[in-house]
Amino acid sequence: MTACLHQYTPTLSVTDPRGLPSRTVRYCRAGAAEVAEARVERQAFDAAGRRVAQWDARLWALQEGPVPLANQVVIPSLSGQVLASKSIDAGWRVALLSETGLAKDVWDGRGSHVRTDYDSLLRPVAVYEQAADEPECCVERLTYGGPSEADGNRCGQVLRHDDPAGTRHWPDYGIRGQALTESRAFLQTLETPDWAEDEIARDALLEPEVYTTAWTHDAFGAVLTQVDARGHKQRQAYTVAGQLSESALTLSGGAELCLVRELTYSAFGQIESQTAGNGVRSTATYSPANGRLLHLMTSRSDGILLQSLSYGYDPVGNVLRIEDSTVANAYFANRKTDGVSTYAYDSLYQLIEASGRESPSAGVGPGLPGIIPLPGGADPSVLTPYSERYTYDAGGNLTLLTHHGQQNWTRRMAVAPGSNRSLPWPQDSPAPDIEAGFDANGNLQSLEGQPLAWDVRNQLKQATQLSRQDGPMDRERYVYDGGNWRVRKIILRQAKAITHVAEVRYLPGLELRTDSVTGEVLDVVTTSAGRARVRALRWHARLPQDIHNDQLRYEMDDHLGSAVLELDAQARLMSREGYYPYGGTAWRAARNATEAKYKVIRYSGQERDATGLSYYGFRYYAPWLQRWINPDPAGAVDGLNLYRMVQNNPVSLRDAEGLAPLLDPFMRDVDQAKSAAQKIIGKTIEILETGSSPGIEVVMNLFFGDSSPERKMHWKEDLGKVQALMDDTNVSRDFKDIPWREGLTTVAQIDQREYQDFKIYRRSMERTVEQSKDLSWMEKRKLISEKKVDLKDYKGAKFLQANKENWQQLRQITDKDFMAQTIIHEFSHAAAGTEDYVYGKVLSGMDPSSLYELPRGQVVPKDQLDAYREKLKGGGAINFHQLAYKNADSFAYATTLLSFAESKQAIRREKYQNFVTNRVRS
Repeated sequence: MTACLHQYTPTLSVTDPRGLPSRTVRYCRAGAAEVAEARVERQAFDAAGRRVAQWDARLWALQEGPVPLANQVVIPSLSGQVLASKSIDAGWRVALLSETGLAKDVWDGRGSHVRTDYDSLLRPVAVYEQAADEPECCVERLTYGGPSEADGNRCGQVLRHDDPAGTRHWPDYGIRGQALTESRAFLQTLETPDWAEDEIARDALLEPEVYTTAWTHDAFGAVLTQVDARGHKQRQAYTVAGQLSESALTLSGGAELCLVRELTYSAFGQIESQTAGNGVRSTATYSPANGRLLHLMTSRSDGILLQSLSYGYDPVGNVLRIEDSTVANAYFANRKTDGVSTYAYDSLYQLIEASGRESPSAGVGPGLPGIIPLPGGADPSVLTPYSERYTYDAGGNLTLLTHHGQQNWTRRMAVAPGSNRSLPWPQDSPAPDIEAGFDANGNLQSLEGQPLAWDVRNQLKQATQLSRQDGPMDRERYVYDGGNWRVRKIILRQAKAITHVAEVRYLPGLELRTDSVTGEVLDVVTTSAGRARVRALRWHARLPQDIHNDQLRYEMDDHLGSAVLELDAQARLMSREGYYPYGGTAWRAARNATEAKYKVIRYSGQERDATGLSYYGFRYYAPWLQRWINPDPAGAVDGLNLYRMVQNNPVSLRDAEGLAPLLDPFMRDVDQAKSAAQKIIGKTIEILETGSSPGIEVVMNLFFGDSSPERKMHWKEDLGKVQALMDDTNVSRDFKDIPWREGLTTVAQIDQREYQDFKIYRRSMERTVEQSKDLSWMEKRKLISEKKVDLKDYKGAKFLQANKENWQQLRQITDKDFMAQTIIHEFSHAAAGTEDYVYGKVLSGMDPSSLYELPRGQVVPKDQLDAYREKLKGGGAINFHQLAYKNADSFAYATTLLSFAESKQAIRREKYQNFVTNRVRS
């Protein structure tokens, strides 16, 4: 990172007279000699302080009309629920809510209508969909267990769910409400079903074959074993901390095979080392200060090094350099290639330059490059260096990609003036018709000449590879279940009068693959083994000549989860692959073409389809376009550009489901501190409920000066409020890193202005939870998920904030427990209305001695904070016991220490005993 590039590029927040954030100003500079460009983002609030409109920097700068076109506008109800929304990317959506706040009818810009029926317990029992100019169909029906269904713990649980893919049954549940068995039957056709009320009529639509999966769990709900629909068994074992310690697989009729063992973990919960079932040892080295990956190494049991990746970062965690030391320097066409890839960013941390190596056959579009033969690894002498430069507009849309390598080429993108919809703009061609390229909901209509079709739920339904005027089309068809996850992929190819079908059916831990052309019938058992993925291939028919049956493929990944290395059960090299920054395959090598055909997991650990698209779960990604092909279904959780991939920082950030980037090490540490805080609060509530611990009186008297039953009751209630807020907080969604500036002392905070938006979301969710208290766990989850979609414009508020530098400094001089206590402190402000009157002493560890004088009103002046002094200035009698209870540090220290009093961990009990001893001395 060039320091002068970031000089004078602060992030500024402008508030209105009500204290609401009306503007955010960021400064963008791509070169050190450039003048930083101000990027102004705007938001507007109604009279009640609810956010109702947002503008990104590009649209706000247009200033067309008295009020520029907003990226997103919402109309809330009086209770804060979204009644209508309009997005420049995703179109408009209107919901009709029932008196209980449930969405009964929803309409969108494509003319689609979704209607939901509920029973007397407010459980959805039927879902109807109607596409524009088409009849209404019942696409889902749900059946629940009644009072007579005690056998198998089925009372109130979902017993049958007819969905767009077929029918699922759950014949029995565990005492914690987890399904022990699940059966799936698929529809006989690929058309959208219209489920009748009569169960016999519904059964008539299904295939006769039923696929059953069974699980066992430990006392905490973790899966111990899974037996899939073909009888293959997966087994996991865990440490006392709940971390994976061993994983094994038993193929049907075979012996158990160890997949991974000997796992060790870092303080951040990251895997530091493991041994795979083929004897391959993987080690990862992380920075102790921030958890960043520094080195990734994979070696065989004979010591041969297979992978050695070293990572270099800038101060904020952007990847600047990746070096593969297993690659020797080589020359091709007078150009040097090595194992080093480099990256550069602008002042907004968008990737603007990249360099690496590629195959001379690497193309511009979605196709894969030719296979370089193994053994010996990818021959560096046939790979050539490349460099790329990326240019973005103020909305984060890629506008120009310039590629220099064996082949030089440029990709230009045209962006709609009033949205973030974008299409390729070939050289010497007229500008594309962007409006015609997308439907009203922002779904791409054609991909490289392949027409795309979408269902009512805005999921990709079909991609047509070849259209014929006088016959059936060649196409790839997708089918999804009621939870919107893909469960079938069907490729249809026409050959004379015959339609050939290749199909994949996705079941828990299992893929069933068939091909009518070859007659192949293949089971693919899928599982994870620490930082590796394992795919076991068992053929029932048409075993390829170059492959042994029951083949194990160990997929080793890089820091993004991309499959870069494949090994067999004997630790022999099967394939290698390298990727461009935005996910296209730059080169690939394999020991034979037959095995290469069965590699489908690629960039970021996602499946690549025949279209070239990567399937992420909630949507599809086009690596060669560097963007998603439809808007984010979660809304603006990752910014106002709903097509942008991981904030234009694909080397440092990773998306797992098509919604938002995964946590970086800093965010993961904050998330782990929150999780630890939740456990501490849960333990303290448990202690207060039993009331038998002598620590209750000790802790409460010292910190609050009051251990009365009333105070105890209030404390337990407030802890419940804090815990509820933590439960509702998603760090990947609600967290923001506060930029460091001179004099900044904040470690973490709850931004009250952002929190107001989140409170609208939380109150609505609380009502939904109350309304669904008598529902089964599965139906409650479905109802809550639907409500979250309705409120997506409010739940993305970044109210949990922390500064990375200050957090890491505090982390180094304290421990994980103190960081959890810090989180309790901050959340108590928002949930329990605490203030900062007096702080404990941080630098000397968990030393709360400066808090002891607060209940007595004897705080020395040097320890008094502004809020305390204001209380003294107010005059009149002060209830110092109440003041102490409402002091955030006193609240957090008392909560943490009381949980230690009855902890099973000796080190925590020792902390409590030291506290008691020091208290007596003081």
